Amino acid sequence: MLVNVLAVVVVVAFSGCRRKHAPIETTPEAPSTAPPTTAETPPPPPSGASANPLNEPVLPPRDDRPRLPDGGTLNDDPRGPRPAEWQAIVDHHLSLLQACFDRAELPPGEITVNMHYTVELPGYTGAVTARGPAPQPVLDCCIKVVEDMKFPEYRGKKVERDLDFTWAKRLVTRDAGAPAAAPQKK
Repeated sequence: MLVNVLAVVVVVAFSGCRRKHAPIETTPEAPSTAPPTTAETPPPPPSGASANPLNEPVLPPRDDRPRLPDGGTLNDDPRGPRPAEWQAIVDHHLSLLQACFDRAELPPGEITVNMHYTVELPGYTGAVTARGPAPQPVLDCCIKVVEDMKFPEYRGKKVERDLDFTWAKRLVTRDAGAPAAAPQKK
């Protein structure tokens, strides 16, 4: 008899209820102190679909948001150009500017060049100028390199940039006792 009672208890305990229950709807508890609302809730859109189904208060954007350390973008537009992206493009073209000077076979020394250019919204450069004590063909070559720069398309106002650099060539003297450098294989 005890075995039959235990068998019934085990069967009832493991069979469980197979009936589907409707989910219980709960409402979130309201905080004890409600935050101050500065904006009113707008009326629902006329199409029947509510953009704010819970009729929560719509607050204006906060002005105390942390700013990006670099100021965000170069033209202060949220969809404007990021400095890190542009710096990579400029760094790539510095070797091409170096080649302008190397082709001119200038004597050892230093030449400081100041360049100014504007980048249009589609990403191309314009209004390129170059000033410095370099020969005019070298400055023209530098202008051509900067005109050929292509930046990513962006939004906002045009960006004007300066590119200042110093080209330097040192006179290398070899020690009389040092062996000559072997040519490099390519």
